[in-house]
Amino acid sequence: MAELQLGRKSGRKPGVITACRHTHLKHFAKGMCNHCYHRYGRKSLATECKHSDRKMYSKGKCQNCYINEYNKVKRQGKKQAQEDELNR
Repeated sequence: MAELQLGRKSGRKPGVITACRHTHLKHFAKGMCNHCYHRYGRKSLATECKHSDRKMYSKGKCQNCYINEYNKVKRQGKKQAQEDELNR
């Protein structure tokens, strides 16, 4: 019950920024804020796209390839929804 009063829904403790100087910002990952994590916290390189010299963003891809695929899937989903609506 005390956790609900503190605003925590899970049993996890809130993240604390310890690895960068932006202690006033919201914690993102590896003890860093969002900006510092994306700039300094990522180490592995992309393996699922042709840009193997770039840092991995998500799903083994660099940021550019991931966003292109995400938008492509999103467009296809919207197109399918519109077609389903027309077929009703």
